[in-house]
Amino acid sequence: MEGKKNTQKRGKKSYYYKFFLSFMVVLIVPMLTILLIFLSSQSIIRGQILRSSENTLKQFFSRVDDVLGEAQEVCVTIVNSNDSKSNSKKLVDQFEKRAIYAGKIQKQLKGYMGEKYLDIFEYYPGKDYVISANNASMNLDSYYELYYGEGVTDFGEEFKAVANTSRKKPMLLGMNGKASDSYLCIAMRQVSYKDEKYDYVLVVVLRPDYVTKLLENVVDGEQNGVSMILDAGQEGIFSTDDVFYAQNFDEKDYIIQKQESKVMDADYVYAVPYSYFWSKLFFLYIICGIGMAVSVALGIFIAFRQTNRVYQPVGSIINELQKQASVTYDAGENTEFEFIKMLFDEEKREKLILNKTIRRGQEYQRTNFIFSLLNGSNEISESTEDIFTENGMALCSDCFCVAFLSLQPDHQMKSKTAAFVVTNVFEELCCRVARGYVVGLGDTEFAVLVNLNYGNEKKQLLLALEEGKAFLEKYYNMKLTIGISDVQEGMQGIHIAYQETRQALSYSFLLGKNRIIDYEEIGEREFRYPQAPELKMLHMVSDYLTGDEEEAAASLVEELTADYEINKNASLETMECFEFEAVSMFHRSLMQEGLWTAEWRERIMKLLQQETLEAFKAYFAELLMQLHRKKGETAGEEDVCARVKEYIDAHYGEEQLSRTLLSEMFGIAPGYLSKLFKEKYQFTIPEYISRTRVDNAKTLLKNTALNVSEIAEKTGFVNSASFIRTFKRQEGITPNVYREFFNK
Repeated sequence: MEGKKNTQKRGKKSYYYKFFLSFMVVLIVPMLTILLIFLSSQSIIRGQILRSSENTLKQFFSRVDDVLGEAQEVCVTIVNSNDSKSNSKKLVDQFEKRAIYAGKIQKQLKGYMGEKYLDIFEYYPGKDYVISANNASMNLDSYYELYYGEGVTDFGEEFKAVANTSRKKPMLLGMNGKASDSYLCIAMRQVSYKDEKYDYVLVVVLRPDYVTKLLENVVDGEQNGVSMILDAGQEGIFSTDDVFYAQNFDEKDYIIQKQESKVMDADYVYAVPYSYFWSKLFFLYIICGIGMAVSVALGIFIAFRQTNRVYQPVGSIINELQKQASVTYDAGENTEFEFIKMLFDEEKREKLILNKTIRRGQEYQRTNFIFSLLNGSNEISESTEDIFTENGMALCSDCFCVAFLSLQPDHQMKSKTAAFVVTNVFEELCCRVARGYVVGLGDTEFAVLVNLNYGNEKKQLLLALEEGKAFLEKYYNMKLTIGISDVQEGMQGIHIAYQETRQALSYSFLLGKNRIIDYEEIGEREFRYPQAPELKMLHMVSDYLTGDEEEAAASLVEELTADYEINKNASLETMECFEFEAVSMFHRSLMQEGLWTAEWRERIMKLLQQETLEAFKAYFAELLMQLHRKKGETAGEEDVCARVKEYIDAHYGEEQLSRTLLSEMFGIAPGYLSKLFKEKYQFTIPEYISRTRVDNAKTLLKNTALNVSEIAEKTGFVNSASFIRTFKRQEGITPNVYREFFNK
């Protein structure tokens, strides 16, 4: 009873989940329809608002352009008048009389004043001097503080910029940097003279209240719009609000309308807040809200009916499946359909695992069977076809061919991946010709057993092997050396074919790696080793070692291999004999030179480990060159030791004679010279010098009447004390006792 309640509870939970999904599917169509209506209505109303104000804005902007155009004409007229040019030149040249010329200029400027203008003044940047139509002349900062009050401290920078510009047309500027009640002015540079010191800036200042009235004429009280004027750099210079367009009027919050001035480098902007726009959409909200409510109600009703109709039968199916399956449905983890799919997937997976296990067992059995065939350890049965069938192989004839693949280890793939690639490529290619089976003998060795329909299919098999070899080298950088047998008959022939492939592959030493070697090419090669004179190789090498041409080793090796007929047509037995004789020759030569050491033994072993004939010949020549070089060094060392000994015998009486002096004379390091000398004469150089001196001193003691001091000086000792000490250490007695003993 409790299990039934749990099942019902799970089914109820899943039921509501499906109900929610069905509800969303049904609801999405009316929701999209309402959204489309809302967006279309919004676009239509927004267009109506913009179109209703477009004509008014054009009229307003035209009136502002008229005012700015009049002010621009005033600027151009004053700047280009001859009186203005003459008076400005005199003012600059005679600045100490500026009051006179400033009065004339002021009088001229007053003639252009009107109700639209607050002031007209000329600014001379070189003198920092202002002449105003309404005020006394003074410097720019004083004029600004007196007339306009406190404002932007860098007020004069804009007029200085106008004075430095190359423009010859008026510019629209804002004087005090405020948003509303800004002093809007038109400035123009006078450039009538070549000398820049006569240039000045003429400024016409518009009345702020007059400009404000113009701008407010476009403002609709319901819209609460803001009118603005932007200069050429898109910076606000006049506004009916307290802030400029660039600072506060984001297009996300306002509907922005722009129009370019026709007379000045300026733009007019009118911004309507979206709040006015949304107020026009009140009825649209009501309509969309009613539509949403109807859509939700309709969606719930339809979803309820569809869920009962579709999913109640599913619940009964789930209950039946749970009775037969080993798993229990959990609505928190799976839906009903996912649970059903999981049951089918589980059954399918069990079948795949079973099939895979069976197939792996068959492959293992077939591989073991092929191994036994290759090694000749399988018992021969009367029914050959039955044995192959039992081990997963179907015969098409009794003709077999075996190929042995040897993969060079210099590829970049992992061993398992490489084995997988090689096995699949060659099994596919061989099966095109007949029936081929590839088995791995290691990470880099593979055997291919091919059951041919007819014996003449071997040519096609060779083409398939060549194709696979080229494919692996091109796309995987894998190089293969392949040995292939003759076509053999019967199960007994498989083992024979396998032995032939191994023998063919061994000839890669003579024929080279990365190729296909057919047993048919090498199977009938006979052992032929020329009866060369005894020790011929040793005599030829001895002649080379005693010669002067060290680089002739390569030509010597070529001559030896030619004399002994070592080439790609030779047999392996011939090559083995040649290798044995080469090693014996090296051993004799090294023994004769006294160089048979562990180092040379390792080099000989490396020679025998070369994988190809070309590598063997190259290393053979390298060893000959090393031996030639070593023999030359030994002969040179012996010659140096003899010359050092000869020099000591002739100059033992020189006091400065020493090991250091001799090393400098003969160009050999002192330590190395002593080592060579001791190896040859069993004495170090200092010991030999000392013995030579003592031996000559003994002769003088026996045959002359010279005293000890005189003998010490003649034999190269520093003083008599050193002579006596050295003589006693070597002979065991003093020089005087030695003389008395021989004079008795």
